[in-house]
This record gives sequence, structure tokens and C-alpha cells, in this order.
Amino acid sequence: MKAHAERVLDAALGERFLTARAGLIVGPHDPLHRLGWWLDRIAAGGRVVVPAEGLDQPIALVDARDLAGWLVEMAERGQGGPVNATGPAGMTTFGGLLDTCREVTGGDAEWVPVSEADLLAAGVQEWTHLPLWLAAGTARTAWDVDTARARELGLPTRPVRDSVTDTCAWMQTGDRPQPPAGRELPGLPPDLEQRLLSSAG
Repeated sequence: MKAHAERVLDAALGERFLTARAGLIVGPHDPLHRLGWWLDRIAAGGRVVVPAEGLDQPIALVDARDLAGWLVEMAERGQGGPVNATGPAGMTTFGGLLDTCREVTGGDAEWVPVSEADLLAAGVQEWTHLPLWLAAGTARTAWDVDTARARELGLPTRPVRDSVTDTCAWMQTGDRPQPPAGRELPGLPPDLEQRLLSSAG
């Protein structure tokens, strides 16, 4: 649907149409709770299921505040064309993001790596049960995108730690929005987590 919408708008607006493909958006006030779920789970401490092969996967993200300010600037300039509007490729890894969450929360969470094959066999849903995790075959197509044009057009990239710290601080205020209609919050169901932890030993 997104690709079809892009084609329709491009045909109607031509060079006036900016196609900002934002990818993963993080930061305070995120109603989808992807980064938020990891912060909650890691802050709770104990043994935490993580994808064994996925920890070294390079990922890229953009803070909503950086993206919003940049979009306003692009609109004021009348900038058009397609842009992969996310952070530079390789700005962190999935494991690096989780480590940052652990540092920011100050928790004692212990990673329990579970193989991709075992996660999928147990019914763990990519991106939903373990937010931001994609199996290797999908991850390469999702994360390995060229963001050179975003850099040329001045899209800022704040440090990952700042986005994590600010999101954590916002969550502690208790002012969490409800997810959009028809969307369920992500996260690993506790019973499934326990089965995986028991199998891991």
C-alpha cells in the first residue's frame, strides 16, 4: 500500500513530492512501544531472551524529533524526491541498542541468547514478540539501505544513547499514550518467555 501510494502521489505532484521513507522511528511519545518494551523488560531485570544471531545485526533508526524538524525544513525548501530518512547504516547493532538500554535503566538484566531456529520454532513472531528483531533473511533487506541522500540533505542523527535516555525518562512520567486503534502493543508473552528460558537452561 505504501509503494502504491508513493506512485499515485508522485504522478500527481511530480518534483514537489518528497518521499521520506523513515524506517524505524524512536523517541519519547512513541505509541507503538517497540523500544519502550525493551526498556520495560530490561529494567525488570533477570534473564532476558535475546536472538542469538541477531545481536550483531547492524540497524539504523531515527529520532522522531530529528525527523520532524527535518521534514519541516524540507517542506519549507520545497524539496522533493525519494529519501531513506533514517540514521546512517551501521550506526549501531541490535545488541548495541540492547546494551544501551541496560546501561540507561541500570538494571541487572542477563542476556539469554536463543537461536533464530529455536525462536521461530517456538512461535516467536519477528518484530512483534521481540520488537526490532528480524530473522537474518529479512533483516538484510530491512536494514541495509542507502541513506546517503538523507545525509546530503542534512537529516541529523542524535546519539542512540540520547534517544534511549529521553525515551526512558518520558516513560517514567507515566504519561504513555494508547496504541493506535487496531494495534496491539508488542512484547514477548510471559508464558512463551518462560518456555524459552527453561529450554535454554
